[in-house]
Amino acid sequence: MGKKTLSTKRRLASATKRARAVPAWVRLRTGNEVSMNKRQRNWRRSAGVKPR
Repeated sequence: MGKKTLSTKRRLASATKRARAVPAWVRLRTGNEVSMNKRQRNWRRSAGVKPR
């Protein structure tokens, strides 16, 4: 990929934050109704984030 510009780095960082798993306390509180994060992705498996 080479050198990351600041805007690319910020974009990838925010995408990483969004892709986090659901915390355990949320699962307990909702009775496992909320068990998955819809936005969860892995940088290897899917190219969901395109650097500009």
